[in-house]
Amino acid sequence: IYCSDGHAVIVKSTTIDSNSSYLAGAGIYSDSADLVVTSSHIRNNDGDGVCIARDSATVNQCDITGNTGYGVSNHGSSHIVNAENNWWGDASGPAGAGPGSGASVSAYVDFDPWRIQP
Repeated sequence: IYCSDGHAVIVKSTTIDSNSSYLAGAGIYSDSADLVVTSSHIRNNDGDGVCIARDSATVNQCDITGNTGYGVSNHGSSHIVNAENNWWGDASGPAGAGPGSGASVSAYVDFDPWRIQP
């Protein structure tokens, strides 16, 4: 899913699985969109599960596992991505900027609290 140009995009109860892309976000790539992702499965993508290039986004109540890049990445430092209450594939939480062993998150991603089971 490619989102851009300030449009409001809501992804709800969707499975995004086994995709690849020449952009960083093989599952969802958002460039200046008002993105909200809820209750979705974002897994096994060749690249980031969700990549936020600019602006903020909300990714909540999702299962984010098995992506080859970050589960959620944020390419900006002027905004925080709200990625709370997600299952990262491990009860210890996300890896990368997170403290756990699950899917990685980049800097500027608010992942706490997270779900301890799918």
